[in-house]
Amino acid sequence: MVYLSTTASSFTTSTSNDLPNVIGVTLEEIPAAGVGMVAIEGHVRQVLVASGTTAGEYLRQSTTAGVAEGTTDPTEGTFGFALTDRDAGGYSEALLSI
Repeated sequence: MVYLSTTASSFTTSTSNDLPNVIGVTLEEIPAAGVGMVAIEGHVRQVLVASGTTAGEYLRQSTTAGVAEGTTDPTEGTFGFALTDRDAGGYSEALLSI
């Protein structure tokens, strides 16, 4: 999950959970000062999620930068929902709606 940064044309990650201003999910590792793809809506094959996330749960930022967590209650910070249970690698397919 990435958020708008105070620096022009940039974004950042966060360790605060359930933030309402998610702008997207990175589709690849993006180095500092680099460029890369960010999904803002639709099907995403791999979203890094916290343990215990199951299909059908809403997704929001966890307290670990770059990791989503599942929740049964939608909040201002939810940005999509899990389509699959968390796999052994820590990923879930997701449908984003940011």
